[in-house]
Formats: sequence, C-alpha cells, structure tokens
Amino acid sequence: MARRALARGEFGDVKLSGLIDGRWVKEETVKAEKLKPSKWKAVVLYQDGKSKRPRPITAEDTSKERARTRITKRMEQEESKSAAPELGKRTLEEGVKAYLANLEAGKPKRSPSTVRTYRQVINAYVLRPTSLVKGMQVADITPLDLMQEAQGLAEEGMVSHVHHCKAIWSAVFREAVMSGAVSVNPVRLMEPLELEKPEVRTHGNGARHEKDRVLSPEESSVIFRKVYEDEDAVRKGIADLILLGMSQGLRIAEAVSIRWEDLDLDSEKPTLTVAGTLQPVKGRGILWHDSPKSDASRRTIPLMGQEVLDMLRRRREERTAMPKHHDSKVQEIRDTHVFLSPKGRVPNVDNINKDVRTALDGAGFPWLTYHGFRHTVSVRMKAAGVPPIVAGRFLGHTEAVSMKSYSDRNSEPMAVLGVADQLALPGAVPAPVPA
Repeated sequence: MARRALARGEFGDVKLSGLIDGRWVKEETVKAEKLKPSKWKAVVLYQDGKSKRPRPITAEDTSKERARTRITKRMEQEESKSAAPELGKRTLEEGVKAYLANLEAGKPKRSPSTVRTYRQVINAYVLRPTSLVKGMQVADITPLDLMQEAQGLAEEGMVSHVHHCKAIWSAVFREAVMSGAVSVNPVRLMEPLELEKPEVRTHGNGARHEKDRVLSPEESSVIFRKVYEDEDAVRKGIADLILLGMSQGLRIAEAVSIRWEDLDLDSEKPTLTVAGTLQPVKGRGILWHDSPKSDASRRTIPLMGQEVLDMLRRRREERTAMPKHHDSKVQEIRDTHVFLSPKGRVPNVDNINKDVRTALDGAGFPWLTYHGFRHTVSVRMKAAGVPPIVAGRFLGHTEAVSMKSYSDRNSEPMAVLGVADQLALPGAVPAPVPA
C-alpha cells in the first residue's frame, strides 16, 4: 500500500539514528546491537506546500533525548512560520477569540477568576459593537488605531477598563510578533492617554450617580427595611447577603463564598474569616479555591453589629433544622456553605449578582451595586477616625499588607469594634417614616 502523502503543514514521524564509526545507524539497530553512538540525529519530513515533495528537518545532539527535544522545537518553529501569514490576515476579533479559547483551555494557566474577568472584558468592551478595530486585520493595525480605540472607550464611559483591553490586545499582538506575522507589538508604541475618569458613572441599567457617591445612614436603613420586605429577596437569601455586605464591606464573591467553618458566632467577639472564594471553572462547575483575590484578602474580621450576628445565627438554626438530603453530595454542600442557590446547591456569583440588582432596583436604588456597600463602609471608617492600616486590614486592601508599621496583622481588624457605633450599621438608624 502506498504511503499517504503529507498534507500542507503536516509532519511525518520523527525518526532517530545514531552515529557509529562515521555512519548513521537506525535507532532500532542501535538498540538491537546495543551500540553506543557518539551522536544522535532526529529527522522528520515536513510538507510546507512550497514543493510537491516534503523537505526533511534535522536536529543533532550527543544525547538522544536532547536530539528529540531539538527536533520538537524545530517543528514548533516551522509551524509558527507557516502560521505567520494567517495570523497577520485574521481580524483582531478572531485573534481575541482565539486568545480567550486558549485561556479557557489553560494556555497559559490563569486563575478561574482572571479568566472570568478577561471573558467579561472581551465580551463587553474589546468586542463591543462600536469597536473601530475589531474588524481590522492584525497586520494592518497601528499604534494610532489603538490609541483612537482607547479614546473611544473613554468617551463611552469605559475608561476604567482601558488597561484590561490593552493587556488583551497586547497578548494577541505578542503571538503575531513571535510568529513573524508583524514586526512590532503596536500596544507597546501607544502613547499614554491623558484619560480623566468621569465624575458621573453610568451603569448598564442606565442609572447614573457621582462616582464617589456613598449611602447616607438613612438610605442604609431604607435598603435594610425594603429588602426584608421583598419576599423574593428573602427567599433567595439576597436580603441576608445585602445585610452582610452593608455590615462587613465584603466583596460579593467573598460574601457568597463564606462557609460555616469560616464563622465563629459564639465567642465573646464573633468573627468572620475570608479564606477563599467559589469560582466557576469551565467544564467542572463551581469550585472552592482557597485563594481569595489577593494575599491581603485572606483575613479574620469582627462581625459588626447585632443584626448581622443574629442573621447568621438564624441561618445556622434554619440549616440545622432542615431534613437530611438523600444525596450525600448535596448534604455536604448544605453542611459547608452559608449561602446556597435557590435549589440548595453551590451558589453562582453571576446569578446572585443579578438577584442583587433586582432587589436594589426594587428598593429604589438602581444606581447602587454590591460594591457600593464596601465603598460606604470604607468612607464611614475614615470619617470615624479609623487608622488606614486598620481599615485596610478589615477590608482586605492590598496596600495594607505592604505597610510595615504594624506587627500583629490578625489583631488589627478587631480595633474596628471600637467605632462600630459610629458606622451607622443596618438597623442602628431608624428608617424615615413616609409622609
């Protein structure tokens, strides 16, 4: 039977031979006769499409394994050369989608939260309908094109996402440079843009507010009252999550991911520990990762106020009173996580974000996000005279970890208890009575 011809861009099998007394001997013969070659050669046929017959690619070394490694690198180089014209001809959109596909496949390896962030940035900003460059061929895009694109992002109110977009563009062009499709990475030649963050922030739902807007004590009480009057928010646990955010200033992923083992509800000074987060992993579901956003995010903080302590104790009592589930895996989830999905499974942060949005809209605060509670707690701590290092440790700010002006990191956040009565915690301020 005739040997099948190699297709364009295809390699044959790698064949090894050893140098014995000035002549190359096949690997099989070397093994059979137990010979000791002074050098090894690896050969593979490659069809580059430039001629009818495939051409040989060779690599030599004194070690057989090193010869095999060398030929593998040569093959990768040839693949890159053949891919170069195609990489240059593809559009930026195609390049970005290929980059995202590789990220999701673990190439390069990134944390699930990073992949999730890049996926959101790509879909919402890099490939937005108004993009001027996504349809251009990679080889045709200039630094000026990218600067105009960045300016367009800023004018559309997306200035805070420009740095993420530049990182994604740079990854696409880096591959094109390495393959020889383009000579330089245009992102590196972009001049710094003098971008001013807008004073007014516009949300996806159209709501607008000043970017430094925080809740007043009276507004906090209105939200506290209204979310607990919302039957859907109460049933789904959203009201309790909002109370937790208002009291503790947690990031939403931190709040959703709290486990029973992270809580000490019965000590003289009850605490909550941020030890990790739940993160969606493509093809595997939602998994626990014992690595929060940063090293500073890992912290133990006091529970602020009787309302949040009572809420967590109530949830513990309700969970204990629930009948055991017939599925041991489901029961393990219920025994582990403080907050569950509506079906009693591991919660999904994206779904909960949507439910929080619905609850806050219903409470009359369409401009507010869960992160707004965190910002409000931070501003109130500053107003109450909490030292920056203490507030930073409580909130899990990265800069707090780098400061060397303190010794006992775990004890610092407890100092916040001294100003708890000044933070206008939920329930501490009566809601105004409607006229």
